[in-house]
Amino acid sequence: TKIDKWLLSKFNHIISKTSLALDQFETRTASQSVFYELEDYLKWYNRRSKKQSPTWAIKEVLRARLIMLSPFMPFLSNELHELLTGVSIDETNWPSISSDFDSPLIEFEEDLVRNLLSDLYEVKNVINKDPNLIRLYIPSKWKYQALKIIIESNLDLGVSLKELMKNPVYRDMGGQVKKFTKVLIDSLKQQPIERLSLLESINEFDLYSSAQQFFEQEFDANLEILQEDENPLDPAGKASHSLPFRPGIYME
Repeated sequence: TKIDKWLLSKFNHIISKTSLALDQFETRTASQSVFYELEDYLKWYNRRSKKQSPTWAIKEVLRARLIMLSPFMPFLSNELHELLTGVSIDETNWPSISSDFDSPLIEFEEDLVRNLLSDLYEVKNVINKDPNLIRLYIPSKWKYQALKIIIESNLDLGVSLKELMKNPVYRDMGGQVKKFTKVLIDSLKQQPIERLSLLESINEFDLYSSAQQFFEQEFDANLEILQEDENPLDPAGKASHSLPFRPGIYME
């Protein structure tokens, strides 16, 4: 599944970070990576997967984690590894990175789901009540077209506006486009630069639709995912404030 691929991709980072830290005798960095950073990923995996039985991916990560914990807690790690696999850690190899598990796009998509969840909780805290209905407003197509131009302009406000204003549609929108461009650039600068090229590969509507059940379970509420271009019901005017990968949010 996609969440399994996400976990394996994240675990590649843990292997790399922990191995490098140990090679450089940075035991604190190594232990924090395999203890705390990986634990955060495992908690998110469990929250998202809701599986009744463990998959190969989670079994493999837990098995390899015990090997990586052995420098810090050798006896307990070995005992647990033998219980899990029937083999002593002494008979195993240190985990190695697998390029087959690298999934930067899936990692990015899952981070977007996680970011949206955080935004939803912020809105819930603002309204100070449990919602029965949540509406997400996915931006108009022109905003995604503008996004591409802005990324190609290296997030430079002046260059972006110059390129956008060559299009008569954007010229007619005037101040709205200028405000949108500035806000979007500020938002994009929070992303690692290498991720910007992945944005075109993500269908935001499909991404959030695939996580709809997860969001509904989190809030015990119905979730509607609406397109700004389709003139949806929008009592609070949230659709017009939507940005690519920062949808407008309404709760009641």
